[in-house]
Amino acid sequence: MELSRLVRAWLATQGRADTPAAEVHRLAAALTRTLDQLIIERVDPTQLRETVPDTLAEHWQMTLGFLSIVLDAWPQHLAERGLIDATDRRNRLLEALTRRWMDRPPDHLVVAVGSIGSIPAASDLLRVIARLPNGMVVLPGLDLELDDEAWDAVDPRHPQWDLKQLLDTLGVAREEVEPWPWDGHAEPHRVEAARIAMLPASVTTRWRQLPRRTRRWKG
Repeated sequence: MELSRLVRAWLATQGRADTPAAEVHRLAAALTRTLDQLIIERVDPTQLRETVPDTLAEHWQMTLGFLSIVLDAWPQHLAERGLIDATDRRNRLLEALTRRWMDRPPDHLVVAVGSIGSIPAASDLLRVIARLPNGMVVLPGLDLELDDEAWDAVDPRHPQWDLKQLLDTLGVAREEVEPWPWDGHAEPHRVEAARIAMLPASVTTRWRQLPRRTRRWKG
């Protein structure tokens, strides 16, 4: 809501004071997502100015003018109230815990469950936990059966990408990950069907080589 107010003020400077409220809120929501993503990735928002030189087209300059809301107006708004962004606060908490456990590793059991390290600050913390004397990182849904060719083909569009990046951050090879001991009753053909369905695009030609029973399985 506060960003909506700042957006409306900026639109007024552009001769668009009569912009409908729904459009103002849409623009504010887009700014919110942009700002959150910049903070999550630890990118200083002011660097955006360096990506839009004065020589670029007028519409790019207008875009930069719009982004000035998060570059100037929003930081001023927070400073006047002694506040920080919630996303910034989360980063700071994760970074503080990372530093504390690096300097003074706890001697009790620490288990990190459910995170795939998509937030860099969380990824750094997971790396520290993995190296604690009694630390353990549980990787949710890591496919240990995917062959090397398919694993190498996993790219940012694939669901396994974040986990692949996390393993790189941890400095751990996939074959070093131990399977979680589980006495459940997952049906192997269902697991295999899910794996086949989620093959990286570059190796989906293997579908033609599947046994007939697997191709016809409908779940």
